[in-house]
Amino acid sequence: MLITMKANMINWQIRYSKILSNEPSLFDPKYSVLEVGSGDNGAAMFLNRDVQGIQPAFGVNLHPNLKPQIGTVDAMPYEDQSFDFTICMDVLEHLSSQTREKAIKEIVRVTRRNAWIAFPFGVHSQLMESSFHDSFNRFNLKSPDWLLEHLENSLPKLEEILAVLRDLPCNLEILVNEYMGEHFAGLMADLFMPRYKEIFSLRVLKTGKMNPIVEDKFDFPYSILLKLSKYTQPDVPVANSTITRPKEPERKLNLYPISHIFSDQYDSIIPRALTPLYVGDAAKAARRGGLESDLLESEARLDNARWCELTGIYKVWKSAYKFSHVGFCHYRRLFNFSAYFELTGTPAEKCGFERSVNIRAEDLSKLGHTLSPGLNILGDTETIIVPPPASLPTRIFEQYTIAHSANDYFKMLSIIFNDHPSYRGVLAKSVTDNFMYSNNMFILSIKLFDELCEFWFDVLKKFEAAQPEPVASNEMQSRDIAFLSERVFDIWIKKKIAEGVKTSYVPIYNIQFEKVKTNEWSPTKFVAN
Repeated sequence: MLITMKANMINWQIRYSKILSNEPSLFDPKYSVLEVGSGDNGAAMFLNRDVQGIQPAFGVNLHPNLKPQIGTVDAMPYEDQSFDFTICMDVLEHLSSQTREKAIKEIVRVTRRNAWIAFPFGVHSQLMESSFHDSFNRFNLKSPDWLLEHLENSLPKLEEILAVLRDLPCNLEILVNEYMGEHFAGLMADLFMPRYKEIFSLRVLKTGKMNPIVEDKFDFPYSILLKLSKYTQPDVPVANSTITRPKEPERKLNLYPISHIFSDQYDSIIPRALTPLYVGDAAKAARRGGLESDLLESEARLDNARWCELTGIYKVWKSAYKFSHVGFCHYRRLFNFSAYFELTGTPAEKCGFERSVNIRAEDLSKLGHTLSPGLNILGDTETIIVPPPASLPTRIFEQYTIAHSANDYFKMLSIIFNDHPSYRGVLAKSVTDNFMYSNNMFILSIKLFDELCEFWFDVLKKFEAAQPEPVASNEMQSRDIAFLSERVFDIWIKKKIAEGVKTSYVPIYNIQFEKVKTNEWSPTKFVAN
């Protein structure tokens, strides 16, 4: 039995709603619009104006606003910059990976202002569509042709698209176009519950929204929407740090364990060679005691609820200090300097040692000599000292979407892609690796520390400006910037490794405090902490 879908699909309204709400100029007839792979209707159904459509063949019942052009997406018969806006809705997944690259380049070539490309992508969507296909088989139904094409070609991968966009003359904004729940809810209604269209139409009238199906920002993304804005030359930011550093700093390492808890128990067990740095609620008590805190003299400190340990790192970066090297760890994670490995880009278990070991806080006094590094660890050259990268049960992007909001990750990628174009080459690798330099623990020279912080805080402050409030469902999710900071740090480290900077590993002591409650939040067993 074959099930067909009509032009008034709920799914179509869901798919087009993000483009139409984000690009109101599409409705203005003074701007020319091309839709690649429009079908017989496409965006013309919603815009109430002429739209040029292009694909290999058309049917006989075309929408009156659609102006058809026979052609293929990988070799379009148009001059450069022929159209103000180009739309490509759910086409890439029907193409081979080789044709996808040509298609994206052609879309950018014929566009004068903005191109909008939407497509399902990634591991989770691929698994859902395989399951959807299996459901048709169980009920002796023939899967739709479009679904069979998705499975035959495999869905596009985020890293595949980032690699294509790397050298194209455009800025990038990545949005979730459809979340998994809203996509399959609309699709099931279209396929099996035709009367729901009447209810859906009433909901549209009542809400004034083209897509009144509630989206869940913590759901997995089914498809993404790329906004590609054309430019002549990319804007390359210039480092403009006003922080004064001594020309010949004292050869010294200041190593800060960062804590949001102020307690005598903690302060008494930390080796004197380390400098505890108190952040958040612990900062005022620490300052009264003459201890280091994240409180700033010349500006408001960052919001610790979102930035966590980064508020302390930012304070140190903004300070005028005279030492040559700086390092940071965590009140529950200290460096174990009894082990030191000059191995780069390799997960810990492949190096033949444990990335971390658990010890009780009361046993730290027995291990004092392993907690304080000697100056010989700094070496004679610029070296990055970090814990070994943590192995993840899945790729970095999938791991993030399991635990957090996918749109947050996309905002971060877009900022780096646009404002730090020298990082475009490492972005594709950053989403595919199944290991990550996590925990924001490191020891760096002041030169490398300044470079990291210029990049780190530029990206994260722009994210904060773009999203003033976290998409929070609980206290853990309110720490959105802190979680993103680990991914930004990972990207920076991998770029430096690609540039040939020496990287060495120091394992971690996980400190178990008897009276200090730690957060054991984990949404699933698949999340790596």
